[in-house]
Amino acid sequence: MTLTKQAAAEGIEAIKLEAGLYSTAVGQPGLVALQYFIDNLTPKLGATIIQENIENALKEIQNSNIRSIKLESCNIGNVVPTLMSGRGYDVKDAMALDFDIEWLSKLEAKMKMTTKVGRVSIPVTVKNLRFDGTVRVVLTPLTNEPPGFGAVLISFPKAPSIGLDVSVSRMELTKTPWIRDELLKEIQSAVAEQFLWPRRIIIPSGLPPKNIQPMLSKVTLQELESTDPLLRAERRIDDNDLMIKNNIQRDQVKESDVELDVVVGDEEEELSRKSSNDVKEDDSSKAKGFRFPSWQGIPFFARDVGV
Repeated sequence: MTLTKQAAAEGIEAIKLEAGLYSTAVGQPGLVALQYFIDNLTPKLGATIIQENIENALKEIQNSNIRSIKLESCNIGNVVPTLMSGRGYDVKDAMALDFDIEWLSKLEAKMKMTTKVGRVSIPVTVKNLRFDGTVRVVLTPLTNEPPGFGAVLISFPKAPSIGLDVSVSRMELTKTPWIRDELLKEIQSAVAEQFLWPRRIIIPSGLPPKNIQPMLSKVTLQELESTDPLLRAERRIDDNDLMIKNNIQRDQVKESDVELDVVVGDEEEELSRKSSNDVKEDDSSKAKGFRFPSWQGIPFFARDVGV
């Protein structure tokens, strides 16, 4: 009984340590005001931001079968992400938030893939991106100058569920049956390498009006690739004697945890399916939601910090 009581008490203390990081939690009704801004900003900023992210991801692909993939066009459609709930963290010199998001998009991106063997050029169309997961946003360090923070860090604290529809010409799909597996692998790898916490994408804020320069030095931006106030707060909890004694460890999301629902078919099937299911979409079914902007015109970047 003594050991059981001690274990229970220590377990409660461990939960309190973790809960001490949270400052607020809000459901969908409490996010109406934020949703309003996001719904109106997304159509203007979303296309550029998503296109930048896709282009950067394609440049970094290293695959034994693929020589290169280039983005030719990108249309995000008229459906934007939906904010489901949010949580705020109590950390110094930062504003840290987690948002639970659902997005059944109408995205359509057309790409040109070139194989290494024979340098065959294959048109690839990616449609209907589906996302269900949590996005972590950290604004740090807080500053006295507008906009009030030095950089935005974006990450996934847990592996999201991601879906895509990929269309390839039937002839090319027959000649290159490895395409489906390679696309799955590259998508999963890209998400894991750039977004899974504590890895993050960094958006430096800048000062207007003329030549926009990041508020933070190159050294400080590079430091943000590996640490920030929220991550340091988590590590302090992990290093607590109580956590070590009871071998309580924080889950680390891995590439294999990313749930993928990727449909790879041919263009003829896609056209046939589209014509047979050509039903007018009800406006009331359109999702509403958000996307964070590329602050002060400075684009997203992940590992290579450019100042």
